[in-house]
Amino acid sequence: MANYSPVKPGDLITAAFINQWLSSFDTRIGALEAVAVPAGQPTLNPLPPGPWHVGDTLTLTGQNLGPVQNTVVTLGTATVTQFNAGSSATSLVFTIPTLVVAATGTAFLLTVQTPVGSATTSIIVFQAQPTVPAGTVSLSPPTQSPAGTLAAGTYTFTFTFTANLNMQETFTVTPSIDVGWAAVYVDGAGNQITPSQFSIQPISSAQPVSVTVPIKVTIPASSAPVGQLSLAVTSQHNPSGLSKTTGPFPLTIGSTGPVSSPNIQPSIAYQSPNANYDGTSVLVPAGTTVVVPFSCLFVNTGLYNVVVVQPASNPGNLWVITLLVPAPLGPPAAANTGQIQVNAAHTTVTAIAVSITSSAGAVDNSFTLSFELASDTTIATQLPVQIKL
Repeated sequence: MANYSPVKPGDLITAAFINQWLSSFDTRIGALEAVAVPAGQPTLNPLPPGPWHVGDTLTLTGQNLGPVQNTVVTLGTATVTQFNAGSSATSLVFTIPTLVVAATGTAFLLTVQTPVGSATTSIIVFQAQPTVPAGTVSLSPPTQSPAGTLAAGTYTFTFTFTANLNMQETFTVTPSIDVGWAAVYVDGAGNQITPSQFSIQPISSAQPVSVTVPIKVTIPASSAPVGQLSLAVTSQHNPSGLSKTTGPFPLTIGSTGPVSSPNIQPSIAYQSPNANYDGTSVLVPAGTTVVVPFSCLFVNTGLYNVVVVQPASNPGNLWVITLLVPAPLGPPAAANTGQIQVNAAHTTVTAIAVSITSSAGAVDNSFTLSFELASDTTIATQLPVQIKL
């Protein structure tokens, strides 16, 4: 109640009376304003910089965010009532719950509700980040440098490893030669890389990343006439799903090395070991037929021949190897030759398949799948394929 005397008709209105009247209003308005924002009303500071994903740990800061045991955070349609250690009335720490989120992120209202009141802000949440690398990988045959006939000395055989991954991954490089010649992973200057590893950071799901893998081979002066070069590239966090082995490629003294062009990069299309592939060899139980898928990256456009080169020795014809796709041109000379027309540069063709049939008693063997530019057969890559029962 205001403390002033009532005004009667004819009273003089003085400055003191007006000042008393205005002071009364100030006091009453101040009291109303104090009631409008109750003591303890929660407030939120700006969110820390994102991006934020489902499963991330988020820390909210502000004032009057507790008592924590009575606080509820609502994020979209999800609620959070359990907070991490260290949470208090000025800091709430919790895991962003499972939400239906678009690939490009989804905006949500985030509300902190306490017994006194609530505070709301907005946040953009993205899909959960992967914890295990996945995708597809391929490993193409090597190119030789310097080119020419092999002799005692040092040569570099450069493989190409191509990956389309959902997250960054590190791969271990393991070269080997069966007769004990030195083989190491090197950089562009020929220096050994230690540890023998490389990492791939994906660009996008539509853009595979290719890495050259140079292997320096030293052929001693007194050595076996031929060595078999193999290369294994092994994923550290998903070795069963993202590892590749290629070879062996025969390195014969007095002959040229593997036939390989960087413009033609074929590989077995199996992405992981299975009942018909152990990571190195195709497995064909006696009396059965296995259809093996292949893929090939063609850097340039053109018409390409695909040729199945039969084993150098096949006693009793216990192995039958036939090109299925692309369809053979026809018997007799072209029974195992097909053609692929590539109309766009940097095209990966996956419609390539070879049928392999084994009979009891067949010994471990190999055949070669050869790819060559029809208009210039010197531009070619040969992929050896190991087969066994």
